[in-house]
Amino acid sequence: MFAPRYFAPRYFPLRYFPNGATGELAVFSTVIDAIVTQIEALALVGITDAKIIRVKRPVNPLSGAVPTDVGVQIFGLNQRDVGGTNERDDTQYRVGVICYQISNEDQSLNEDRPLLWLQRIRRKFNYQRLTGVGDVYQCRVEPILSVDPFRFPQNYDVSNLVVAATAREVRTT
Repeated sequence: MFAPRYFAPRYFPLRYFPNGATGELAVFSTVIDAIVTQIEALALVGITDAKIIRVKRPVNPLSGAVPTDVGVQIFGLNQRDVGGTNERDDTQYRVGVICYQISNEDQSLNEDRPLLWLQRIRRKFNYQRLTGVGDVYQCRVEPILSVDPFRFPQNYDVSNLVVAATAREVRTT
């Protein structure tokens, strides 16, 4: 698995596709799409929009399933209840973001690039509203690993973070 073991225990399969009967999208799916769109708009140095991909779960770039030079993988991690009011629930939608590049175990080649990607993503989302998703009133960014030491011997610089988007949702009966 491409993501460090920290992601595995929290991962739950999600439903990403519209409901066939109503055409309604899950809030979680809308949150993920909005995060993908906004990361694409950051125009991260060295990454084209085609390499910013949404996946159901992290993919190992060594498998050949994704572009193997640089990229960003974005996937649903889990959701949790974080409070609310008498009429509404606050639900946190946690989205994993993995930035990677080939390093060939070089200690200095493009050393700053993945750190700059993380910085720009953090500044875009931390303590901000999520544009395009009306229920989300705040995002927080939780860094996991600035540089994953387990991927470096496999010739990759990998950085991970979680964007936690908190939505206030009306309870239904």
